[in-house]
Amino acid sequence: MCYEDLSAELFGRYLRQRRDALGLTREEVAKRTGLSDKNLGKIERGEQYPVANTLYKLEPVLKIKISNIFEQIRKETATKD
Repeated sequence: MCYEDLSAELFGRYLRQRRDALGLTREEVAKRTGLSDKNLGKIERGEQYPVANTLYKLEPVLKIKISNIFEQIRKETATKD
């Protein structure tokens, strides 16, 4: 699975689930990454894909490798086929 094949909605859902699991608000993540709360909201709702620079900023704050999200979604969608 490559980035272009990934649903923005699924990707955003996983980012939000991770943020929630860490007990972080969107505002806290925005402050720690230097991103806007509005932009993070759009990403979490699947309204836009994050650019690469945004992904790199999110990794340490959410304590996850973005590649792990791709792998998790790949596994999930493979079991639905």
